[in-house]
Amino acid sequence: MTKSRSRKLAFIHKWQRILRLGDWKITYEEKAWPHKTYSGRTRFDRNEMMAVVNIRKGMTAEYWRITVVHELMHLRIPFFFPKDSWAEQELERGVEMTARALLKLEAKR
Repeated sequence: MTKSRSRKLAFIHKWQRILRLGDWKITYEEKAWPHKTYSGRTRFDRNEMMAVVNIRKGMTAEYWRITVVHELMHLRIPFFFPKDSWAEQELERGVEMTARALLKLEAKR
């Protein structure tokens, strides 16, 4: 395992503890995908309590951290994606703002 991957896994596990997702098995993959709308996507199985956080390759370290916290929040907050595209956009915007705020608070500790 590379030093970079090890640091990233440590960051994910830190936020897994903060968000009380300790009983989940969470891994991550960095991928180059053509869909530029998303920075991250999470595949999960609630019954098995397993998740894979997919992060787009090539992001800055800061945006990588924001994306990871954002994706982990999707596991903590059990919401659905409404069919209304405006509602989905607002929901995603709210999760993004909350992820950024949590990271700022954690940095001040």
